[in-house]
Amino acid sequence: MLTPIYVIGHLNPDTDAIASAMGYAWLLRERDGANAIASRAGSLNPQTAWVLKTVGIEPPALLADASPRFERIARNLPPILPERPLREAWAVAADSRSAPIVDAEGKPLTEEVTLVIAAPPASVALSEIESSGSCSRGSAAINGTEFAAATNCSAYSGGSEAVWLLNRRVAQLTATAGVEDHSDPKATVRLTVTGDGKRLYRRDLVYGTDQRLNVKLKGVLRLVVTITRLDSGGGSATVALGDAALLGAQADLEALER
Repeated sequence: MLTPIYVIGHLNPDTDAIASAMGYAWLLRERDGANAIASRAGSLNPQTAWVLKTVGIEPPALLADASPRFERIARNLPPILPERPLREAWAVAADSRSAPIVDAEGKPLTEEVTLVIAAPPASVALSEIESSGSCSRGSAAINGTEFAAATNCSAYSGGSEAVWLLNRRVAQLTATAGVEDHSDPKATVRLTVTGDGKRLYRRDLVYGTDQRLNVKLKGVLRLVVTITRLDSGGGSATVALGDAALLGAQADLEALER
């Protein structure tokens, strides 16, 4: 059955208010197929009562209260578990200005609820993740600073690269990058980081300097680090990524191949 639509004129209706409500209700029924019901918001005055009696039409029903009922305005909001990201609660509250927080059994929580707005991401050393190419795991010295955990990549004029499959599970790569201190002092090396063929970072590294590396990797399937030697020096050169780490959710990092 269609939801009724009550068509009402103004309070203390006169003949125009009653006739307008009846006419518009008829139009909605005939034109739109709506369950439109003509109603009135007050008693009939003598003139209106005489007109309706003369033409043989029953007067509209008196609607004494048009206040909305709970079942008409209530909304079913999806419950949120306290360990879910805060953005999910915001999405629910954006329209309703509230979000129900429940326990695992669907019961409301106590009055005191602790929300974790942001937790530090988990991390794993880049050198612990399986890779292919010219980079290896070890220690390194960059601009006079020792790094016990580093990813070391040999530099050649023709370029060399290393590849990691991240399977879209990593949010960020961080490291301290530089030409390793045991390299040729004349070495200048270009470090390029690409994700799925898109360049994310490129910097020319000079011996005796270091650069902080912060590369966003959200959604990246295949990470490639390319090392290209730019100078014509005869000594060997290595680019070191000191304390290179992949950041992301703990479960995602644990799923990466080692």
